[in-house]
Amino acid sequence: MSPRPASSSVLDFVSQTLLNSIESENPATATLELSSDQHVTGEILNDVVQIEAAINETVELLKQRLTERISDVRRRHNAQLSIYRLPPEMLSKVIFYGMDEVERHNHLHRLIQLSSVARWWRAVVLGIPSLWSVIAGTDRREILELALERSQDSPLAISFNDNPPSTPLGLQSRYLYCLAEDVFVGLVCPHIGRWREATFQWIRLSASIDSMCGQEIKPSPYLERLHILRPEFPTITEPTYRLPGRLERLLDLKLQNLVVSTEEIIRVLAANPQFVSLDLESLIEAPEADQESVDPPPDTHAGAISLPHLVTLRLTWLPSKIMMPILEQIRAPNLTTITIRHDTNVQSNVIEDPYEPNTGPFAKLVARILEATPSVYLWLKSSGIILKDFSETATHYEVELKGGHYILLRWFRLRCLPQLMKGYHLHLDFDSDFTQDNSDDVVVENLMRLPKVKSLRLRSHPEAWRWVWLLSLPDAMPGGSANSWLWHELTEVTLRGDTINEVATLSMLLGRFGLPSAEPIADGPLRLRMLKIESGGNGWRPEVVERIKDIVGEERFVLES
Repeated sequence: MSPRPASSSVLDFVSQTLLNSIESENPATATLELSSDQHVTGEILNDVVQIEAAINETVELLKQRLTERISDVRRRHNAQLSIYRLPPEMLSKVIFYGMDEVERHNHLHRLIQLSSVARWWRAVVLGIPSLWSVIAGTDRREILELALERSQDSPLAISFNDNPPSTPLGLQSRYLYCLAEDVFVGLVCPHIGRWREATFQWIRLSASIDSMCGQEIKPSPYLERLHILRPEFPTITEPTYRLPGRLERLLDLKLQNLVVSTEEIIRVLAANPQFVSLDLESLIEAPEADQESVDPPPDTHAGAISLPHLVTLRLTWLPSKIMMPILEQIRAPNLTTITIRHDTNVQSNVIEDPYEPNTGPFAKLVARILEATPSVYLWLKSSGIILKDFSETATHYEVELKGGHYILLRWFRLRCLPQLMKGYHLHLDFDSDFTQDNSDDVVVENLMRLPKVKSLRLRSHPEAWRWVWLLSLPDAMPGGSANSWLWHELTEVTLRGDTINEVATLSMLLGRFGLPSAEPIADGPLRLRMLKIESGGNGWRPEVVERIKDIVGEERFVLES
């Protein structure tokens, strides 16, 4: 609660007191308050530095005195209303809010310390079930058993990490009593109906998943956050993880390296329109024989799941059997973070043949994501392509596709881009590890035919020479007039000085734009608005740099050392 503001009379009194104190301790400062017809003596003017130092010293002294006075007032106030005399309701609130700042791995240990302060504190601490609802795997077994008993029917916040972060030697003692995975899971699973938050990081044993799945599936009225992460990619023979109940209050779901049923995930999403975050990574679809038939909630219908509060969606390295139903059915208009990663080589390829007449669903879904921003960033890497947002908007997306460039680029150009209904621009970035695959000509052709390329960044050594040369050719593209120039709308170029030299850059500019004094090239490409050179330690000759500035414009040329 913020303090009540002081009245005007109090503020005036304090201000006058401060001024009087300054004048009393430094009489010379009073002479500075002169009327318009008075003059400051030369002696005072020559001594301004000394007067300023005296004023600062006085102010610091007053600040110290006022701080001491405030501390004294607080001590007197606490003496009149001691925390030991607070009623149990107020003391419990003080302890409850104070424990919010304690890290979970140390929560129960701090509670035991508080219960040892005094009998009154012990009675209050032991009498508040909600204080004992934080269950962490770093505590002793007897402490966890006490907490589970004392928490009674309070919702539980469960956390277990079998791979704790590296810490200094002085802090490693917090993990000395970390329970074994099977022991901890065995303690908390009987209370699965009370889970409010559950985070299991790096669950290694299949028996732990069996324990969770073996519990009677009942509604979990409290569960708002569920994170289950395993360190290794699962196999089809491992047990299927079943979500506990309908989870109608679940807001945050994160699953990694598990065997799951897509129908169960869809059921949970459909049952809870308040969903905020969904993060699925490296999952395997459960065999049909292991899937249970579940009825959808009565208030939902197949084909569309409205999630107006969903802001974070991450689907990483999922097979198409899991990824596609989720992307096709959810409707989340307020997404701010979207991450999709898919390996077309091993995860049931969803990249449709661009020469087929029908547009595939994945191209439509990706196009719908790209429409969130007007600028599309295409990052070419050795393993595939990455699509990201380039402009400053509220929505941030990243779509990473692994596979052959000749397939991905052809699909992106012929299937995905035509689905964009809004205006857009492309920003190409050739990563330093980008190398052409076996279908070199197909890759180059699809890159050259990409429409509306606005900016280009070349970081790969062999690719820099290729594209700088193509940019200088007036007939790089088949056709007439402006369409014969490569990427006619290109206005921003970034080059690395250690992959391309100044002479090649100057040749490209002369071929593309001509001499500054000459007539503009008929039907020529748009002029550059920015040419940025990352020299990479290679010095460019000053006379060539000056010629480049003449063509581009000094204010549009940036040379970084």
